[in-house]
Amino acid sequence: MQIRRSLSRAPRPAGPTNDVLGAFIAEIVARHVTWITRRELAGTPGTLAVRALSAEDLAAAALFYFRDVPSIYNPNQDGFEINAKGDAVRFRQLELWLRLCATQSFSDVAADNAQSVLAFQASAHVCGISRNRARRVPSET
Repeated sequence: MQIRRSLSRAPRPAGPTNDVLGAFIAEIVARHVTWITRRELAGTPGTLAVRALSAEDLAAAALFYFRDVPSIYNPNQDGFEINAKGDAVRFRQLELWLRLCATQSFSDVAADNAQSVLAFQASAHVCGISRNRARRVPSET
């Protein structure tokens, strides 16, 4: 919690790239909270809903929005440029941005919030693994 507070108070430089980062984080976090809320309305407690969400599924959702629906965060075309550089660069960017998503607040219920933080940290880790796989040079046989 202390880290989250200090990050939220830290001054952020203004500019188009930071606007893209902020828009992506806001959109992904809002979609995550909406997803949880829908499950809660259907009768599943928030903590259980987040525990049922695999790191791979959350990473896949972030990848979908980053790669296939960049209009939700990308007014200056940075996302298109990153996507054009291939999987290694794309997954590195997602890994960094999902780690920043994990610093956000998801719920007033401490256990639910902690579960979402862990989910985003784990999804960032999945993107890191995917980046490493994309960087490997195929062996010659």
